[in-house]
Amino acid sequence: MSSATAAATATPANLEQKLYGVLPWRRTKRGEIKVLLVAPRGGEHWSLPSGLPGNDRTPRQTAMSEAFEKAGVVGHLDAGPIGSYSSQAAAPSPCVVEIYRLKVRGTLTNWPASTRCKRRWFRLDDAIQVVSNAGLKQLLASIGGNETPFGADRKAA
Repeated sequence: MSSATAAATATPANLEQKLYGVLPWRRTKRGEIKVLLVAPRGGEHWSLPSGLPGNDRTPRQTAMSEAFEKAGVVGHLDAGPIGSYSSQAAAPSPCVVEIYRLKVRGTLTNWPASTRCKRRWFRLDDAIQVVSNAGLKQLLASIGGNETPFGADRKAA
């Protein structure tokens, strides 16, 4: 089968790209969980920081890099992903975004994408309301009723 034929008969699942991102979170002094969302400057398409992996970066390295570059946050990243969702908007073709939990330890005043991206802390319930991607809403809702992902800190790398 030629490569042109293979591309023409490929299923959408075969064409999905894999992106990696983070769910940045923190606990307020009152014990409330807040999550950080990002959006393009001038837009209201709130989502989680995510991106395509580099040639020599692992999924975790990609997730940490996206947190730093797009949201200007650093912290402790869990060893494994907490879930994933499908997205049409995050890349030129359909993709799956694998999400890691990031306990934020520091927020930068100036970060690499600060001129292109804005960020905002939301209560988890509010974050579920403002994101437009149905898969991301579902992922956030699945952890919304269960604070276990934000409970006692799991071992993070």
